[in-house]
Amino acid sequence: GDVYKRQPHATLYGIMVFVLAVLILVIGLWDTIVIAVFVGVGVVIGQMRDGDNAAVNFIRRLFDK
Repeated sequence: GDVYKRQPHATLYGIMVFVLAVLILVIGLWDTIVIAVFVGVGVVIGQMRDGDNAAVNFIRRLFDK
C-alpha cells in the first residue's frame, strides 16, 4: 500500500532479501545458489529474446578487462 508507493525499492529489496534468507535456511545455501543461477540464465535468455542485451553487454564488459 502506502509504504510501497513512498519507498518502492526499499520494499522490493527487503522482500527479495527476506525470501532469499528463507530459501537459504529452508533448502540450504548451495541449492539456493543453483536456483539463483538458473533464474539469472532465464533472465539473460529472456532479455535476448526481447532484443535487450543489457545483461549480455554487462557480462562482456566484465570479461573484457
